[in-house]
Amino acid sequence: MREIYSPSSEHEVADFIKNCNSREIPIEIIGHNSKSIGRLIQCSKSLNLKNLSGIIEYFPEELYIKVKAGTSLALIETELDKKNQELSFEPSDMGFLYNGRSNKGSVGGAVACNLSGSRRFRAGALRDHILGFRGINGKGEIVKSGGTVVKNV
Repeated sequence: MREIYSPSSEHEVADFIKNCNSREIPIEIIGHNSKSIGRLIQCSKSLNLKNLSGIIEYFPEELYIKVKAGTSLALIETELDKKNQELSFEPSDMGFLYNGRSNKGSVGGAVACNLSGSRRFRAGALRDHILGFRGINGKGEIVKSGGTVVKNV
């Protein structure tokens, strides 16, 4: 039986990964379970990011949004749509392949895989639109890149 851990803070995630890494325990990371087809990952522990979801900051006039890793792309698109904005890299929606309905997954999964749709050729890939990044590596270390300086658009 697989143990599923659902932390509520980045420090809990870091501690979990650090513990699993030191004991050489492979883990599966779950966001919105949008990768439910294909070969199953052979592991005894899963890290579910469902509790690390939500919009932290959104400044429509600056074209800037800051979200947690477990936030669904659908939620982000809904919020942006209220101000007639969109994610220009057009996240891929593989949900129809998996279960016959839309399921765009989480922003953490999209960033991890650099998932971008066909508009990436014109607007750039997901990674081209990230101003700053805070995450946790495979050793359980919290890493930061870039910042929250807003581009002049």
